[in-house]
Amino acid sequence: MAKRLEEILDSCLNTIKKGKSIEYCLGLYPEYAQELEPLLRLALEIDEIPKPEPRKEAVNVMLMKIGEAVIEQSERKLVLGKFFSRPFLTKPVLVKSLATILIAIVVVWGMGMVSSRSIPGDILYPIKTTTERVKFTLTRNTEGRAELRLVFADRRLYELLKVLERRGKLDEYALKALLRETELALDEAQTIDENEFKLFLTHLDHFNNYTEDVLNQMKPRISEHECRAVDKAIKVCQSRSKCMMEMKRRRGKNGGSRRWESGCRWK
Repeated sequence: MAKRLEEILDSCLNTIKKGKSIEYCLGLYPEYAQELEPLLRLALEIDEIPKPEPRKEAVNVMLMKIGEAVIEQSERKLVLGKFFSRPFLTKPVLVKSLATILIAIVVVWGMGMVSSRSIPGDILYPIKTTTERVKFTLTRNTEGRAELRLVFADRRLYELLKVLERRGKLDEYALKALLRETELALDEAQTIDENEFKLFLTHLDHFNNYTEDVLNQMKPRISEHECRAVDKAIKVCQSRSKCMMEMKRRRGKNGGSRRWESGCRWK
């Protein structure tokens, strides 16, 4: 069900990008409406926030300046332009709107910061994955989309280790997601410029090798049953390593293939 919900969420985000409403999307999947609605509304709120993410220090400075401005205006009764004949702070609607905007920015930013450290099973984890999907959907540059896949893969690897550390077991969902993200990273890189592709392939190869090393180090800490899933993932990493080595060898010979060979995809 979780995988089905993820696919539906991705589909709804693309539908909303084309101008449809949240209500329209909920009508397409009424059986998932209760789970979908809060995720879709959060996605739109994140999209409406200015793209550069504010640092904690910047937010504090902004709030201090606003506080100073409020005090100054209450003392001096400033008039805002020719369209306003009364001081700014005597307009309750404007004050309420400003407060609402500030609270929304701080709350959403704060939830994003907290959810970024969440792992599968945590209550804020869906916010983390929804934020990732929104960011990926809004990224138009092909190279940027490929690099984002690697960023997400690195997060899945972190989550895999954290779940093992906190709960003493292998999270097979995170393992599959990790392998899937690195698989999609190469798929996204099909049309990248040749020079940029060489750099990307090197980055992908290093991450793949690092993933294999981490998985090997995990084996003594997990059960025999869990080891079978990890062994399967290690074999996929080894196949990918050979495939990328062959890609590097063929670069310059009419470009060569940029696609995974048999055994490189997680099934």
